[in-house]
Amino acid sequence: MVRRAAVFSASVSSVQLQVVFTVEDIRVFDGDVWLYDASANYIGWAKWFRTTVNWGGGIHNSVAQSGNTLEVPINDLEIGAHTWDEIKGLHVVLTDGAQYMPQTPFETVYDYRSISAYYTLF
Repeated sequence: MVRRAAVFSASVSSVQLQVVFTVEDIRVFDGDVWLYDASANYIGWAKWFRTTVNWGGGIHNSVAQSGNTLEVPINDLEIGAHTWDEIKGLHVVLTDGAQYMPQTPFETVYDYRSISAYYTLF
């Protein structure tokens, strides 16, 4: 198992979804974000983010490093017929997977995953 992300803030606009989180586990390699509506119904996800978190710098996964900032353009969210303003909650999902390198950016090969506590957007 990999440790869970601690989400510190999240916001969504017509331009992007932004999530700031920390994790202390050197095995964390990739992740995604599960998205929910106001009734906590799943409406979609922000797919695998290892190449975009921290502006392409990868996940900071130790106490000695700063937190992680994930910025996903609205058009990159997979939310079907839903709109950005319906997003009211999320989980950050983290995985290992470095042991399976090389991978394409959106491959989903991993052994362990963790799911953060539910975070409500205000």
